[in-house]
Formats: sequence, structure tokens, C-alpha cells
Amino acid sequence: MSAAGKVRWRRRAAFHEVGHAVANVVLGHQCSTASVYDAPRISAIGLPCFGEVLTDPELIYPAIEIAVSCLAGPIAEARYTKRSLISCPLGRGSSDFENAQAALCESRFTYADAERQAHELVTESWQAIEATASALIVCGTVGQGTLALICSGGAL
Repeated sequence: MSAAGKVRWRRRAAFHEVGHAVANVVLGHQCSTASVYDAPRISAIGLPCFGEVLTDPELIYPAIEIAVSCLAGPIAEARYTKRSLISCPLGRGSSDFENAQAALCESRFTYADAERQAHELVTESWQAIEATASALIVCGTVGQGTLALICSGGAL
């Protein structure tokens, strides 16, 4: 991949991962770091990825919030790239969609409810997503404090 291609993938990955991270912060979920990589790596769950958000797997949240958090990454990426949600996620993003569906399998909420709420969250948080993605592109990793500061309207 060319240097320009790597920069494009890194930017897309940053917006994707920050979508997840900001959703977690806005929803009050624990989120320790968001990272982007220059080349694909194997994620904590064993899938190839260009970045990831680390959370505490021991904490349990409402199904709709888990689904919203799962969908916020691809939705932020789609908004950044100006592409449709289905055509855009890095690495096909299928695990995000599958995780959202799995979270809702025994919920009274539908996938459409989660997608609508995720779109609203990304739209309302777009300024924080852009600011955090910019920091992530430069630093490679942003921590919980930076995420909380930016999401609260603070500046770096």
C-alpha cells in the first residue's frame, strides 16, 4: 500500500474507532483507550483490525447501549468518508454489525432503534468525534482522560 493509502486508512480507522469511543463516553460506559495502527493487527477478540477501543469486558450495559456503541464506529466512518453505512466499514466491519445484532437478540429494541440512536449520537457528538480523531491520528492512542476532556467540550 502506498504512503498516501496508509494515511487514508489511518484516518478512516481513527474516525471509526473514535465513533465507538465517543459513544462509550457519552453513554457513560468505561472506555480506557482508542488506538489506530499503521498496518492491520489482530484485535483483542482475534480479528484483523486497523484500530480498536479497549473497554472492560466484565462490565455489563443495557443491550440497546451496546448496540448503539457497536454501530457508532461504522456510522462515524460513513459520515467521514461520505459513503453509505453498508459500503464503508474497514475490513467490512461485519463484526460491528453482528455484535449489535447479538446484543439485541433478546431485547425489546430493534436493530432500527439502535441504528437511529447511533446516528443521532454521532450527529450530536460530531465535533467531539472530529477533535478526538485528529488527536488519535497524530498520537496513535488516546486515553480515557483525553476522551472525557474532549467529550465534555474541553480543548487539548
